[in-house]
Amino acid sequence: MVMRDVEFMNLRTENQWLEQSLESHKSILRSSVEERERAQKMAENQQRDDEHQKDGQIIKALNKECERTKDLVYRVESERDQAERALRQQYQEFQKLQMRLEETEKNRRNHLWETEKLYREFRKAQKDPMNTPPPQKAAAAGGGMAESTVIDTSTRENIWRLAPTQNRTTNLHLDGTELLGSGAGSMSLDNSGQRVGKEDEVSENSTRGKTVTNSLSGATSANKSGSPRMGRSRSVAQPKRHFSAPKQALELWATLKAWNGPSAHRRG
Repeated sequence: MVMRDVEFMNLRTENQWLEQSLESHKSILRSSVEERERAQKMAENQQRDDEHQKDGQIIKALNKECERTKDLVYRVESERDQAERALRQQYQEFQKLQMRLEETEKNRRNHLWETEKLYREFRKAQKDPMNTPPPQKAAAAGGGMAESTVIDTSTRENIWRLAPTQNRTTNLHLDGTELLGSGAGSMSLDNSGQRVGKEDEVSENSTRGKTVTNSLSGATSANKSGSPRMGRSRSVAQPKRHFSAPKQALELWATLKAWNGPSAHRRG
């Protein structure tokens, strides 16, 4: 009995020791597990922090790149707006220039039309260069002039307004008559305003001067005796004058009208 009690006591003590040992092992194992978990958590946290830092750096770099892109886009948009404004201004200037060009072209066409109209009037009036209407009876019967000549000066004024300044000058003969034009159809005027032109003598070389023959009577003998004028014709060499057909026509017409004004003949 005693042996059994001793063995039982020994077994009981051994069981207690084993329980204590088991508890200690459990605590060690638990602590090791906890430590491993803490280490794992720390590692995970560290890795997460590293990843967060890397992500933060990437985000910062992306933000900087985004800012640079925004600045570039802003500059491009500003340049585009400036280019659009400049293009719009150029287009407005182009429209203004186009309008001015159209107005100039219109004025040129009007001027050309008016010149052609005057030239047609001149060509029409070549048959009657003095532009003399039918004679009019004097208002008072008896004294003064029995007939008068009415001259239209509107065409002359238009021609003188359109003709160049250098074409408005005239060349006079020594006896007061005027040399008109330089072509084959040139003519001269006597003191009474009548045409006594003669065809020019055309030489072989067209660049030389041309001669206009004027059949004029002596002014002194006509004034003294009152008889019809008789005298020798006089030929005066005139320098070469270059004119185009419209300019020559305008000059001829203007000279005719200008000469006809102050020298309108009177019959009484």
